Amino acid sequence: MNLNINKVKFVVFTSVLFMLPFGVLSYHFMNVSKSIARGNQSEKVALRVKTVSKLSADFLFSRYKFIEKVKSGGFKRWKIGKQKKYLEEEIRRNNRDYKGFAVFNGRKKVFDVENLNVEKSILDKVLRSSLSMGSVEFSQEEPPALIIAEPLFSGKSTKKIILCAKIDLSPLADLVRNYNMGGRGEIGIIDAGGQIIADSVGRSIMKPGVKVSAQIISNIEKAVNKGKSFSYSYLRLKEHKDNLIVIANIPGSQWWVYEISNFTGYDYYSKWAKKVVWKGIILIFVFGFISLKFAEFWVSGKVGPSA
Repeated sequence: MNLNINKVKFVVFTSVLFMLPFGVLSYHFMNVSKSIARGNQSEKVALRVKTVSKLSADFLFSRYKFIEKVKSGGFKRWKIGKQKKYLEEEIRRNNRDYKGFAVFNGRKKVFDVENLNVEKSILDKVLRSSLSMGSVEFSQEEPPALIIAEPLFSGKSTKKIILCAKIDLSPLADLVRNYNMGGRGEIGIIDAGGQIIADSVGRSIMKPGVKVSAQIISNIEKAVNKGKSFSYSYLRLKEHKDNLIVIANIPGSQWWVYEISNFTGYDYYSKWAKKVVWKGIILIFVFGFISLKFAEFWVSGKVGPSA
């Protein structure tokens, strides 16, 4: 095969000339594609986290309705027998929601339903502040539960009646699992102390009371200091290119919803952009060869009629 080295040089040189502006444009094109991919992923994850946050708030509010009803009614003026019967009936009606009740006069237990025990520290906080307090109870035997201590007294009352309720939080685990179906990351709900109440990968089941990663706690602290209820950031790890971390506060509480999502799984636009760039490079070499043919036809005089 007789290969003309000058023709090869012409094709290569012409292709390189084409590639110089193409390279600059491709660089910007790739960056824009990556930004679009990041933006799309961020919007999807943010929508999911905000939705879980809102549904979690609705869940807590619906469970608090009964306690609010008791507080605003004449419960504290009833006799003990009537109070206990009323709470027992509520357990029978909504045994999936409430796992126990207890009534205290100060730090002394008056009676309980379903053997509910409450930490003295929670009662002390209620007695000092006259405000509702809550604490998440973790156990190896059953799902997490929220212990609410609601004061049924005002600051000047002589009788310090406190109603305590144990609310089952297992529906929150179903919620996060349903919203992470087909997801590539981890979504979860944590309490004010950073302990995982429910998560999509089962860490809260395997080790009840386990704390979320330090990075998420740090992001929450930054958001709280800035007065924000929503935040997201990118975290670079060795095993992955980038991880997207999104957090959102559950309205009316100090709980947060978080999601850690692997960015590499959503890199569709970047992959598509790389294919476009490689096709462009191939076309440039094709155009270089076509330029050679036109040069032979119009310039060299070897092709076509002589002058």
